[in-house]
Amino acid sequence: MTKDLTKENILIFLKKEEIENEPIGDLEKIEDLCKILEGEFNTIFSVVISCNSSQSDYWLQADYYSNKIKKTIIFDYDYQSNYENLEELADVYIATAKKIEEFEKKLIAS
Repeated sequence: MTKDLTKENILIFLKKEEIENEPIGDLEKIEDLCKILEGEFNTIFSVVISCNSSQSDYWLQADYYSNKIKKTIIFDYDYQSNYENLEELADVYIATAKKIEEFEKKLIAS
């Protein structure tokens, strides 16, 4: 990561981007905010909208590419999709980054 991924840094950055600190429940808005964070903090994972084959159900999932095993891993198939505020979004985003780092350390390179 190029910048320290801390709650304070995330909130400072989002404030500079003039993102309002209000409840967030829209999948597209969450995906967009996470893409902004991914770019700013150079995280290894993405939060994307996914759907079933009939496109009748949509959800957020967190995935990343593991250089160890040379595969994309869907790390969280049911990423949180409702937030009270930006602080909660930052907390979940940081927790996901930490969990992925811990998981990646346990993988055996192929």
